[in-house]
Amino acid sequence: MTATASHSYGASPAVRSAGRLFRFQVALGALGTLVVAYAVVGVARATAVGAPSVGDLLHACWAVVPAGRTLPSFAVVALAALSATSVVRGGASAFRRIRAQRRLVRALPPCAPATIEGTAVRVFRGDRPRAFCAGLARPRIFVSTGAWRLLSRDELAAVVAHERYHARRRDPARLLVIRVLRDALFFLPVLRDAERRYAALVEVAADEAAVRSAGAEPLASALLHFGEQPGGAVGIAAERVDHLLGEPPKWRLRVSLIVTAALALLGVVALSATAPAGGVSAPLLAMQICRVGMIVAPVIALGMIVRRILAASARR
Repeated sequence: MTATASHSYGASPAVRSAGRLFRFQVALGALGTLVVAYAVVGVARATAVGAPSVGDLLHACWAVVPAGRTLPSFAVVALAALSATSVVRGGASAFRRIRAQRRLVRALPPCAPATIEGTAVRVFRGDRPRAFCAGLARPRIFVSTGAWRLLSRDELAAVVAHERYHARRRDPARLLVIRVLRDALFFLPVLRDAERRYAALVEVAADEAAVRSAGAEPLASALLHFGEQPGGAVGIAAERVDHLLGEPPKWRLRVSLIVTAALALLGVVALSATAPAGGVSAPLLAMQICRVGMIVAPVIALGMIVRRILAASARR
């Protein structure tokens, strides 16, 4: 691909919108991570390590929060729960998604190297027409033998150009980063909405790259071929529909979500600032968190059972 072509990709509205949205998500994620780290520091600063007295233990059996029903005590419990949940969710999400990427590649049948319009691809056996980009550090393009047989030369070139765009920009790694941030910073709903919009804009930008490389008709024809196969329906997000209709793609986030995110971040910072230095005993804090968990866990379990019963009734 020539430097001129690469420059034209970078100047496209879809690429600009996707790039701005990605930077916004990473910046918001970094800010949220700093706030959670600040909360962890607040909990550490407010927690005094040491064995509680018998009187403290007796008091803990009756008190809802450690060190009395005061705002600082509530702040310590809330910050500890928020920090632990954020770290656990983020770590679990990263582990699960990295493992899923590896399992996807390992589960494929033996692949044979091939070249399509100067692009190296891996062809694997499969009757269903499939083409995707996978891999984090070194993303590669995979094409099934079903797609190889079904698509014409031009259609296959358009599909590979679409996936080549994802590989060159390392979109699998980008999507993993923002999805881990979305899961870890669950108290920022704006990240969930932004992640969906970014995923759609990335597909629009890849479509633009394919159209510039192979033309619009081969790409549209290839998408129709994929959609006509059993179980191979191609979902098109609203942003892609607008783009096909000639409207430049833009990323718009609801102001209410952005305001909510700002208030949530400020709330965590305010709670961290009110945490008393050395005012809460670590064993008492652990006891209270466990006690709250013992109360909440049965309620969640009961809710899940009721949900399953209602879902089973609806299927009948």
